[in-house]
Amino acid sequence: MLNKKPSEFKNIGLEQLLESIKYLQDAISDNLLEALELHFAYSDVMNGHGRAMFTCYQRNDVKCLFNEMLIAEKVIPMTEEEKIEADAAMSQINEARNHNWMPKLVELLKDKDASNNLIAVGSLHLVGQEGLIELLRKEGLELTPVLY
Repeated sequence: MLNKKPSEFKNIGLEQLLESIKYLQDAISDNLLEALELHFAYSDVMNGHGRAMFTCYQRNDVKCLFNEMLIAEKVIPMTEEEKIEADAAMSQINEARNHNWMPKLVELLKDKDASNNLIAVGSLHLVGQEGLIELLRKEGLELTPVLY
């Protein structure tokens, strides 16, 4: 698979853009929406941190990535209440999306050509009892970590 060209991969989306937006609408309160608007007011600064985090990720430098994440969190001050609400909303969004993706994921992974499938999701979708790893294991799939 590592020798394949990007054009040789079939791209299958797990959800459509409007579905993603619906999850956000369902999970975000007016208070959190105001915090997001503030976030976009600082978008230049946040984009810089996003690029820095991606560079850390490409270098496989976890310490650098963690430090950039901590710096980015300090750019936009949030109250403890807003942090709790944001964490709850993110959990709700991730869990709902994970459950929505499961039928497609199970079908892809049970496919006889599954060895050629590469499935990429954000890391927060993998962890926890409602994370994709646990959900797929509950479906009877055997998952093996692959180090590169």
